[in-house]
Amino acid sequence: MQDIQVTDIEPMKDKFIGLAQEFYESQYDWRPMEGVRSVRDVFGLIIAECHIFPTAWGTNRRLEPNQGSGARFGVPGALPRAEVISELNSAFDHWIGVVRGMDDSERMAESS
Repeated sequence: MQDIQVTDIEPMKDKFIGLAQEFYESQYDWRPMEGVRSVRDVFGLIIAECHIFPTAWGTNRRLEPNQGSGARFGVPGALPRAEVISELNSAFDHWIGVVRGMDDSERMAESS
């Protein structure tokens, strides 16, 4: 089961990082219209979710000072493109690491 879940997550990682690399720094603040998240905000949300999702299995959220889910990412617009790409990589690696580190019964258990 672990391998199946990791096989599902790894292509997402590759696609989101590839997409993030296609945008120039100047395009990261683009919004399709007023009131809609910017490109940078969307990537920030993806980074945060990669750190938050594993908490459903009871794992601790990683809160290192230089990580996307840490204090710096309270303001998604604060990270430049290169750091967004680095944080995407780190966040997906965190999620994949959590999946690889759990056995099937842990992943299938209901969270309390």
